[in-house]
Amino acid sequence: MSREPGTTSSPPDIETAVGPLEGTAEGIIIVDGSIPHPDIGVIEEPIELSVSKCRIVEIKGGKQAQALRKLLDGAGEDSVYVVAELGIGLNPQARLCGRMLEDEGVYGSVHFGFGDNRSLGGVTKAPMHLDAVILKPTVTVDGVTILREGEFIKEALR
Repeated sequence: MSREPGTTSSPPDIETAVGPLEGTAEGIIIVDGSIPHPDIGVIEEPIELSVSKCRIVEIKGGKQAQALRKLLDGAGEDSVYVVAELGIGLNPQARLCGRMLEDEGVYGSVHFGFGDNRSLGGVTKAPMHLDAVILKPTVTVDGVTILREGEFIKEALR
């Protein structure tokens, strides 16, 4: 429930999410699930996003990667390239379909959000927030693997 000005909520897609510490995200993100936007949708060919200092610096892939680049460039602000969120899907009934609230809740998936992150406690003001879903990821937090190929490691969650 949203009870304070500036907070947001959504129907129960069942996810947990956090905003990264500004300037710290580094690496390669391979998007193979969806980018829930009418111009992109369920991914047909993986999209590779290179991230440096919490910003997308390169986008590689086929026609959906080109559509993503056009969408982000079309926003007219560099802030849309900021890594704004890391979320983990927890809904065993959710199915990948190209719609944000269901896609980001798919059990065992991970999604990265880009752009505005103020609702997650961040400081980036952007004209949009866009999620990119990854299927069957491995997630390690502080040296402990909590998710391996989309399956939660129960021992690690105690």
